[in-house]
Amino acid sequence: MLTNADRQLLSLLPSRKHWVTLGEKGRYRKTEDGAHLQRRSASQCNKMAIQWTIEKDMSRAVKPAYLLKLETFVTKLQNRVKDIEFRFDAPMVFPEKKDESSCRPLCKFTNLEDSVIIILANKYLTELFNNQFYDESLAFRSKRTYHGQKDYVTSHHDAIARIKEYRKQMSDRNLYVSECDLKKFYDTVSHNVVRKCYHMLLRKVAKENPGLQFDEINRVFEAYLRCYTFPKNVYCKNHCPDFWEENHIDGKCRSFKWVKDELLDNGIAKSQSGLMRMGIGVPQGGALSALIANMVLNSVDHEVMSHTKENDLYLRYCDDMIIVSTCRQRCHKLFFTYYNGAKKLKLVPHEPEKRLEFNNPKFWKSKSKNAYLWAMGQTDAAEWIGFVGYEMRRDGMIRIRRKSFRKELDKQQSVVFEKVLDKIKGKDRVSDGSLYGSLERKLVSMSVGKVAVWNAKFMESEMCWADGFRELEMNPVLSRQLHELDRHRGMMLSAAAKRIKKMKDKGEKLKRKDVEQLDDEKNPDSRGMVHSYYYQFAKE
Repeated sequence: MLTNADRQLLSLLPSRKHWVTLGEKGRYRKTEDGAHLQRRSASQCNKMAIQWTIEKDMSRAVKPAYLLKLETFVTKLQNRVKDIEFRFDAPMVFPEKKDESSCRPLCKFTNLEDSVIIILANKYLTELFNNQFYDESLAFRSKRTYHGQKDYVTSHHDAIARIKEYRKQMSDRNLYVSECDLKKFYDTVSHNVVRKCYHMLLRKVAKENPGLQFDEINRVFEAYLRCYTFPKNVYCKNHCPDFWEENHIDGKCRSFKWVKDELLDNGIAKSQSGLMRMGIGVPQGGALSALIANMVLNSVDHEVMSHTKENDLYLRYCDDMIIVSTCRQRCHKLFFTYYNGAKKLKLVPHEPEKRLEFNNPKFWKSKSKNAYLWAMGQTDAAEWIGFVGYEMRRDGMIRIRRKSFRKELDKQQSVVFEKVLDKIKGKDRVSDGSLYGSLERKLVSMSVGKVAVWNAKFMESEMCWADGFRELEMNPVLSRQLHELDRHRGMMLSAAAKRIKKMKDKGEKLKRKDVEQLDDEKNPDSRGMVHSYYYQFAKE
């Protein structure tokens, strides 16, 4: 169902039937090796078609109605940010199940003007502060020169690439690792701390760019902080049954957990009532919130780096960090530099485990681990370390992190039974053969992209699960994981076929041929490896 913001956005863009035809030049791009053509994603094609259509219509003597509306909309945004009383509407909060006992609060700005202003402000500030941030802070950065690569946008893949490189350089040395995770960063960060970090960065930028004016961006940034606090916009909903009913959340999950006791221990407020009145927390899902994580933790990055030496590696991705060093004492010191720096910022880092039990499930459940040995075949050492969805063994073998692996299995099941089948029960708009085929295509594109037989060998996976694990290299452990993902996806499709047949037998309004009689051209399993998780990494 379209929201008011969706309808407003559509009115500002050219109608689909008037889009410029892209042709081969627009629909395809060259692969990195320059030897093949690869089809762009649907969203990329749509973006290009809209952009080309607007550019064409701008040159016309008589501008179409949508373009006049778009120009009026832009002028309105410009005038809004000049208003000294500028405000954002509070974002809507949506609960997403996190575990069996709680939900995560995701936020969405439903006012189109607000959304556009926030996105543009984030783009501007990200560019403005980019040079002030620590090089190995890898999340939510704009283009920069990174390890000799110009105009490069870093990602979580670079974190694993740096660890691989470091491990290889120090292959003959003992390595020690520390990890630290922050509890509910987006729900606990103090607005006063954010303001202090923001203005500190702004003063540095102003010295380098004396001609820049910051009145409007300051107004937007302050409005972003004031439109939301975790106690007022989220925590109070724990006592609103109607909220959970509207969002179809059942059972014990009807809870947003918080760490108010730890915040009080940190001295962020003198009492619980004072804490509930504070400006605290930023909206998860808001474009500026990710930048705020970099702004706040930047001072900690530089403090840690002031204590590092040549044989130390410190990486941070948003609110997760990892330290690898050849010296246990220095690894220990760097960990507590980060840990205490976070506490000074009134954040709540996970306490490090006093005694780690290596190479078992308890080890992986520990959020913070301080200065442990990374080695093979020793009872007092960990063979594997985990970071940003990957796990790496001391000998260089890489696999999917167990939590990420489990999450993908759960997502396969969710797509089949929660997001598709349950929504079409009793509806007669499903045509013959379309339901199973749409499920199949969705699962394949979600996992390995829109791969076809003709481009399978050279296609670069984009906008899919496989794209999120580009640093994986085939090995026996990874092979088992990938085969399990393929097997489970097949089980989900088989279960979906039985569910569809059962619904049909009960006389529900489903019009389709027997799901067992599938066209070979639409059945990924009949093509062998092309659509499999395994093939995407084995082909390399």
